[in-house]
Amino acid sequence: MRLAVSLILRRFRITASVLSALLAGSAFVHKVTLEIPFMKPGSTLPKRYTKKDKNISPPLVWSSLPNDVRELALILEDIDEPRVHWVVYAIPATLTGLREGLPSDEVIHAPAKLSGIIQGITDFKGEGAGYHGPDPQSDKQHHYRFTIYALNARLALPPGLDKTSLLTLIQSHIIGQGELVVTFPEVKGVAAPAGRRRKYRSRESNAVANLQG
Repeated sequence: MRLAVSLILRRFRITASVLSALLAGSAFVHKVTLEIPFMKPGSTLPKRYTKKDKNISPPLVWSSLPNDVRELALILEDIDEPRVHWVVYAIPATLTGLREGLPSDEVIHAPAKLSGIIQGITDFKGEGAGYHGPDPQSDKQHHYRFTIYALNARLALPPGLDKTSLLTLIQSHIIGQGELVVTFPEVKGVAAPAGRRRKYRSRESNAVANLQG
């Protein structure tokens, strides 16, 4: 049996390292749900979460984590004009979300339940650590993707990681992944109907309450 496997790998020129990567990729089958309360996927990010206004991080809620999750990481990027806006890691697996307006510290120390969370290097290096909201230089609508990663170990990663470094270090530990895409600025005439907005507010109100404190 071992010989047969070896012949198959050789036949398709699959090296041991490539095989390991393929096996690691199978961990992506577990889908994590990621949401911003009161918003439907694909809708426009409220102005308060952009550089056109308060530029504070939006509240995020996640669910359907794999059972073996030990830690979480999060990346926000503009996928139309590739720029990394937020890198967050060492997020405790006990959390079900992040509240609005995280401090801009590289390592968060308070409140206690957020203690130890690290905010890495973005493409806005001159503006310090933390969240950097959308600031498109034209009226063209951009798409922003939040991606959450569920990890099977507490990795004790150091501060100062950018997106590439972080993904390299966590790749073999990812056991679940989810994403949420939002837009900014709003294109006139495509806002969600009021009835649909009320539906999302009702569904997410309890989740928002759980993020306070």
